[in-house]
Formats: sequence, C-alpha cells, structure tokens
Amino acid sequence: MRIAFVGLYLSAIAFRMRTRLLLTVLMTLAASARADGSRDQALITYTATVGLGQFSGVSRSLEWSADPLAGGGHHVRLRVPLASFDSGYRDFDARMRAALEVEQHPFAEVEGRVRDGRFEGTLALRGVPRPFSRNVEVVFMGSQLMAHVSFTISLDDFGIAHPGIDPTVSMDFVAVLSANPRAVIAGGAVM
Repeated sequence: MRIAFVGLYLSAIAFRMRTRLLLTVLMTLAASARADGSRDQALITYTATVGLGQFSGVSRSLEWSADPLAGGGHHVRLRVPLASFDSGYRDFDARMRAALEVEQHPFAEVEGRVRDGRFEGTLALRGVPRPFSRNVEVVFMGSQLMAHVSFTISLDDFGIAHPGIDPTVSMDFVAVLSANPRAVIAGGAVM
C-alpha cells in the first residue's frame, strides 16, 4: 500500500512539474510575442518511450491558416514539417524520419473545425488521415492568438512501425500567432 501511495505522490509531482513547465513555455511565448507584436511562434514537442528510456523532440516550424465559418468557429489547417523535429540524437532522428517516410510524406497535417474550444477533424501522418478530436485552449491577445493542446497518438493507427519504440507518443502544441479575430483569412508560416 505504501509503494502505491509513493507512486501516486511521485506521479502528482511529475504532473505539477510538467504543468509548470508548460505554463512557463506559454508565458515565455506570449511575452516575446507581445514584445515583437508580429512574430508568430510555435513549439511542437513529442515524447516517445524507447526501451527503458524516453526521447523528446521539438519543432518550431508550422504552416497554418484559419478561415471563419458561417455557423461559427474556424476551419483550421496546420502543417508541420516532420524533418524539422530534432531530438538532439542524429541517429534516432534519422530512424524516425525513415519510419515516417518523410521523403514521400514530409508533413504532419491537421485539418478541421475549431469551435467553442473543441477541434474536430483529421490528423494525417505518412499520408494516412485519422479522425482527430481534442479540446483546444485558445486565447486572443489583441491581434494575436495563443493556442495550446496536449494529446497522445498511436503510431500503429498510421501504419508506422519502428522496432523498440512504444507506439504511444505524447504531443504538446503551443503557438502564438498573428490573427485578427475579425479577419476574413488569417494564416502564415513559422520557420
């Protein structure tokens, strides 16, 4: 019983640390965006379990557009260049790019509708689209918006097999983007 309690306690500490880190990232992105006033910024991270350890990678590249819909909400398109993810380990990144077939399918693509803090649409990896629904935090700050979503995906759902890698991958998406809520079309690229 005591071991279970210690495990729960450590899990709670890890959750608080992850939440604090995420809030720090959000505040840093928001502060630097306000200072510049026009710079789009994105931070997309993944965490994958490999054997007994974990690898994390990050991308700061994003192509995006958001078009208002007549019934409310926005039609959103996001493209993240898969080759832009960097774990700091060249060999691991090369193996992941091969498994994702980056030469033939260079982007992770998300398309769908955001309304009332909920995204409904598809996520495509390796050219394989799958239904994708998540709650999304969106905050407008003047002429910018800040968006955040955390989720997990299964590489198996996209036909991606990589020996030694747990197919469940955790993802975090944080972006501060220039977008006037009254604009007909908003979009851009973060490279």
